[in-house]
Parts: sequence; C-alpha cells; structure tokens
Amino acid sequence: MGRANLPRYRHVLNDQAHPRQQAATHARLHDLRHLHATTLLLSGVPVHVVAARLGHADPAITLRVYAHVIRCAEAAAADIFAQAVKAHSCIERLAVSRSVSKRLLLLRT
Repeated sequence: MGRANLPRYRHVLNDQAHPRQQAATHARLHDLRHLHATTLLLSGVPVHVVAARLGHADPAITLRVYAHVIRCAEAAAADIFAQAVKAHSCIERLAVSRSVSKRLLLLRT
C-alpha cells in the first residue's frame, strides 16, 4: 500500500528526525502515540478499538483527530476494489472467450 501521506508525522514513519529537530534522533512520546494510532488505523483496526487503546471516551474524538488517515485508507480501499473489478472483468472476458471457442469447436465437428 505504500506510505501514507501524513505530513506532520512523515518523519516518524520514515525513521528520520523532524525537520525542526535535526540534531535529535528520538521521537517524543506524543509522536509515538500518533504513530501507534496511525499504524493501527492503516492496518484496518476498527476505530472504536483504536479509540479504546488511546483512552478516548468517544470514538468521535479519534475520528476527528485521525480523519486524514481514514481518508487515506478509504482511497487505498477504492484502488484495491478497482483493481479487483478490473481483474474480474479480464477473467470474465477470458471465460467468455473460452466458451465461444468451445461452441465453435463443437459446431465444426
């Protein structure tokens, strides 16, 4: 699926120091918290489970904070679906082609 487009936390995902902290090679606890939540959401863990792990009283809080991650995952899901439909249509065309070939073969004999 590739790296998510998460500008605020890209440095953590890419194992790089934050541009404002080039000398520091560590991530703040808060950065790790966001990385944890982002990783879970991109892996398909339900929002209510991530909310519970973060200690959010309501999953709506998690949805507001991580809406950009969810939109990214939705776009990836749409791409996967489009590829599946395309593959299915190719398989369907191949099956029809084989079916027609068999009928033509039967007609010739």
